[in-house]
Amino acid sequence: MEEKLRLTVDDDHSKKNNISTSKPDPTHGNSGFNWLFFKRLWRIWTIIMKNGLTIVVCILLLLLSMGQLYIVSYTGKVIGNFYTNIISENKKGFYNVLYWATIIIISSALLDSSIKFVIDVLAWRWRRTLCLHLHHHYFLKTLYYKVISLDHRVDNPDQRITQDVDNFTSTFSNILSGCVTAPLVICWYFYWCWKDIAWYAPLIIAGFFFLGYIVNKLIMGPIARLVFAQEKLEGNFRFDHVRVRTCAESIALYDGGFREQTNAESNFNELLRNKMRIMRWHWALNTSSNTFAYMGSILNYVVVGLPVLFIHSDIKPTADYVAQASFTCIMLISGFSQFINISTSLSDLAGYTSRIAQLLETLKELEGDKYETESESKVTRGDLIKFENVTCYTPTGLKLVNKLNFVVKSGSNMLIMGPTGTGKSSILRILNGIWPFFEGEITKPEDLNSLFYLPQKPYLFYGTILEQIVYPKEVSSLHPNILRVKEILSQISMHGIIDMYNIVTDRRNWSDVLSPGEQQLISFARLFFHKPKFAVLDEATSSLHQEIEERLYKLCKEEGITLISVGHRNTLRSYHDYLLELGNHQNWSLSELGGS
Repeated sequence: MEEKLRLTVDDDHSKKNNISTSKPDPTHGNSGFNWLFFKRLWRIWTIIMKNGLTIVVCILLLLLSMGQLYIVSYTGKVIGNFYTNIISENKKGFYNVLYWATIIIISSALLDSSIKFVIDVLAWRWRRTLCLHLHHHYFLKTLYYKVISLDHRVDNPDQRITQDVDNFTSTFSNILSGCVTAPLVICWYFYWCWKDIAWYAPLIIAGFFFLGYIVNKLIMGPIARLVFAQEKLEGNFRFDHVRVRTCAESIALYDGGFREQTNAESNFNELLRNKMRIMRWHWALNTSSNTFAYMGSILNYVVVGLPVLFIHSDIKPTADYVAQASFTCIMLISGFSQFINISTSLSDLAGYTSRIAQLLETLKELEGDKYETESESKVTRGDLIKFENVTCYTPTGLKLVNKLNFVVKSGSNMLIMGPTGTGKSSILRILNGIWPFFEGEITKPEDLNSLFYLPQKPYLFYGTILEQIVYPKEVSSLHPNILRVKEILSQISMHGIIDMYNIVTDRRNWSDVLSPGEQQLISFARLFFHKPKFAVLDEATSSLHQEIEERLYKLCKEEGITLISVGHRNTLRSYHDYLLELGNHQNWSLSELGGS
């Protein structure tokens, strides 16, 4: 049985357009504080609230806020009693008030710190839930590759998953806390302000802060868009330094430090300019928010003095009354001030929400088989590799190879040669299933473990030599035979690694430790450990001496690994049975070689 994979490019128009620009979504880059923001926020909310424990924590936050409100409500009465006992020179009463005031303050402080702890726990749980949700979709099949390399609508996906999610959850948890406590405070003290002073007192305070909300709303829109842009610029600036760290030796050999400095400083200056715009708008927003918040202290005395000085009601302005009524007004003003202060955080939240939602939307779209091959229900098992009338394209629609036909059976190696840019690596990407830009039919082994890929620059990461060799599997799941691993390293002339390092415990960034040739040897050790049926070698021996190259190809033959190699050395011909030569005009030829 054969597995047949088929993808037909939709039409000529799609071939002329890059994935990143095909079928653009007009709302994709919208980062303003508008209805789309609330839709995206609701989608993220449904994700982070799936966990039942999150609901329990939210209920705990509500209960703690109610407890704090109940405790603080006694503060006004206590303050009034202080005034009364001092004026009447009642020492015993003063001590009694001092005792209860201390209890109230300590209880209030404990509840306040507990509320902040619960907010931190909420942010922690939300970050965990949202990050794992993104990971589940981002690492599904090869979506990460499509987002990074093929679909360019999402800049810096790594930053969105790490930094933006953290900023979103911490900002949103603080906003939620304000949205829980502020209504409780407002409702409670609205009633007491109405009862203790007059019906118009709480309405005056509410109208004042409604005006503040309107003013802040006008300022928030530009900040959200600038925050969105800022996160993108921060990601680009960070990537400049990541690139220098990763390619430090190559840059040094070119003496390209000044060029990298110029590029990094150009991006940094753009980042700073945008940051200054944000600072100016934040200055305006903070000025507006603080003005309305600070004016509350004046408004407090206006509301308390209104029935006494201007309306001449029956209220008697005793010290106890003024203290308690003033406290009630201040707490009501405080409740409204929390909503005003939330507006500052909302403008930042809108930017973070847009960036995370864009990544979610792109991943969902890519999951919908937009750039995928035929459904799994049409896949059958096979024991060979076959291209039937396969035409290869670039992502921009440029045709590379026209109606390519070849068969690679087990035991028959094939070499692919040709000038740069003729589609050699594209054929390998198509074969490995990460490149959907082709027409025709492909047959290949269905078992993922039957096909292995060795790139020109091997992927090495921070860890042990053993972890490098068993990749993409994990040591804990395989329990590999250490003697067998050492035998493989000896067979490929890496005795020095065994002598210098403990391959099980020494953890290093091996791409910085090993030479390019040694890195390619590690890649072959990985190949011999997994022993697949077929292996695809993309310039996998370009940094190795010909004698070592010959030994590696002989080991592949002894292990029964069938090879499809891309290379330029004529010495490679002797290790292969067939030669596929690609030309500059989409043409190709297939010929038989002597083999080894």
